[in-house]
Amino acid sequence: MLAVACGGQVATTDAGTQPDAGDGGPCVDIEATQFDTSCVATADCIGVAAGTFCAGYNCSCPSASINASSQSAYAAEIAKVPHGPNICSCPLLGSPKCVASQCVFCPNPATKPSTFPPGCPTSECEQAGGTCKPVSQNQCMGGGAPIGTYDCASGEGCCN
Repeated sequence: MLAVACGGQVATTDAGTQPDAGDGGPCVDIEATQFDTSCVATADCIGVAAGTFCAGYNCSCPSASINASSQSAYAAEIAKVPHGPNICSCPLLGSPKCVASQCVFCPNPATKPSTFPPGCPTSECEQAGGTCKPVSQNQCMGGGAPIGTYDCASGEGCCN
């Protein structure tokens, strides 16, 4: 499968380092499964960029999650191809989370993804650690304190 990656480089689903179809420079395919993804707590996980990176790439926004103990191995892998002259600003696409003893990259609910991996928060309120509940006179009905409105329906607040 071919797709165009950030910066116009050609991306494939093949693993390993390969020549860039455009200028003959090297490319590297990085997938989270190449590294340790086990975890005990979310603090064990870090976000990393995954996909195909070719010489001169500019963007490497986090899109996958690995165990922090694999950070140096990840850095060595992506260092196989030279970075381009520009650095792009990455939007908050998601964040790493430990789910069922595996590091998972949970999409940012504000980006309105069509699906969420199991165990990932599916709303901005849930991501903030709350639950949408009816609110009356700045009090959450059924208990809890309001922590914001986030993406809750009208008349509801995000309550902890």
